[in-house]
Amino acid sequence: MPSGCFLNTAQGALPAAANSVSVTSGAIDTNGAYSQIAAAAPADLAISGVVWTPSSGFNEDASVVIRIAQGAAASEVDIASFVGFNNMISTVWTPDPHGAFTPAKIPNESVTSGTRIAARIQYGDAAESFAVAVTYVGIPLAGDMETTASDLTGTLLNSLTSGSSSYANGSWTQLTASTSAAWVVNHFATGVGPATAGSAEIAIGTGAAASEVEISAFSTQAVGGYLPRTDALGLLLDNIAASTRVALRMRHAAASAQTVQALIGYYLKPL
Repeated sequence: MPSGCFLNTAQGALPAAANSVSVTSGAIDTNGAYSQIAAAAPADLAISGVVWTPSSGFNEDASVVIRIAQGAAASEVDIASFVGFNNMISTVWTPDPHGAFTPAKIPNESVTSGTRIAARIQYGDAAESFAVAVTYVGIPLAGDMETTASDLTGTLLNSLTSGSSSYANGSWTQLTASTSAAWVVNHFATGVGPATAGSAEIAIGTGAAASEVEISAFSTQAVGGYLPRTDALGLLLDNIAASTRVALRMRHAAASAQTVQALIGYYLKPL
């Protein structure tokens, strides 16, 4: 059989046979209180993703960090964090929230049977509620899929502007001056769409300012107006070393400069 990633264990979602849980953020860019997702994990499991939906039409360009934790109430420990943007489609008359699924390509194999699971949210605007559920896979995992003790985490909000002609590169925007450890990128998210609809590419670069080297680029469909989205990578990106400056830039199909908000989600090595 060819080498690859596969599972031979159960997959499921929590809460089970119930509605998603309402989780409310704190003040601007502040974590809210934990909300219980499940009183007890049904088996030893690994968190494989999060399903989330904003409860109403609010600030479309605000970033969202959803943190999944385990442990008793008041003693929760975060085990995975997912970054994105408010997934609200804004129409002329009525805001229409819609859901998103953000996977963890390396499930965090750390939840034991009977452990309480909870979630909290950090949001880049005033306190708001989101409907949250988590997906999981049973353990042990099989094949070449690795597990990690490192949280899935992410960058803060960054604004990218493309060049002034079709697919011309915009300037690099720094994510971090120096990585604390090697990064393995899991997903990226774009916020408020450019004024002009069309294809776009988000590029990651490393190196000193004015000497960045592009190491990867991700294609996305930039919809005009307000349509944030989160895209998981087909394969994990494992080429950002420790103590490295990391930056993003964008190019867009439009013949004029376009601006979009961007985030990336990543693991820290060692995995």
